[in-house]
Amino acid sequence: DPVERLRRDLHMRLDATRRFDPIMRLVAAERDRFPELQQRFTAGLELDRWQVGWDEHRLPGVVMAALVGYGQLSLLEDSPYRGIPAEEFIDELVAMLARARVVPPVRRH
Repeated sequence: DPVERLRRDLHMRLDATRRFDPIMRLVAAERDRFPELQQRFTAGLELDRWQVGWDEHRLPGVVMAALVGYGQLSLLEDSPYRGIPAEEFIDELVAMLARARVVPPVRRH
C-alpha cells in the first residue's frame, strides 16, 4: 500500500531528524571553520540523493520542511507542537499528499 509506505517513510525521516539533530547543529556551527564538513555529512547520509520534486510539484518539499520543523519544535518544552502526537502529525501530512494525489519522489540510486 503506497499510503502506508509513505507513512512509514515519514516516521523514519522524523526519527532520523531527531537522532541526527545534535550532529547537524554542530555541522552548522562549524561550517565557517570547516566548509567541507557539511558536504561530507550530507553525502555520508546520502541526503544529496533525496529529491523533493520541487519542479514537478511543490507539496512534497513543503511536507518535508513541515516534518523537519515539527521534529524540532515538538522537542521544545513550551511549544504548542509538543502536545501533537507524531502519529497525528504524520497522518495529516500523508492525508494532504493523498488528497492532492501527489507521490513524493523516491531516492535516486
